Amino acid sequence: MSASTTPPETPWEAKRTDETRAVENLLRLHFTSVVAYRYNNASIRARIVDAKFDGLNRSARIDLVEPYLDLLPVETQRDIVMLLACTPSSAWAPEDLFGERERIREFEENYESND
Repeated sequence: MSASTTPPETPWEAKRTDETRAVENLLRLHFTSVVAYRYNNASIRARIVDAKFDGLNRSARIDLVEPYLDLLPVETQRDIVMLLACTPSSAWAPEDLFGERERIREFEENYESND
């Protein structure tokens, strides 16, 4: 595919790094869909989508993910400041979460109501 016919990269794809790919690769061993990207030099955002989160509140969902996060380097763990654990019916596309604070607030309000 030539450069002129290549679709433009979405903002979150441009922010993927070797470190965020390592997060994705580890979590994909245990969950259906994982996207991680570096939002800035001190912040990684990750979104996990899996049906095993159905019927679980936010705390229980994070409890399922934490044992795997503990396998990451401590520096990487510290940088993960946003972790969304979604069911397939509640998930948004990663580009929907990139830099859109109002939509994130709306998502969190809806997410909280599922607790």
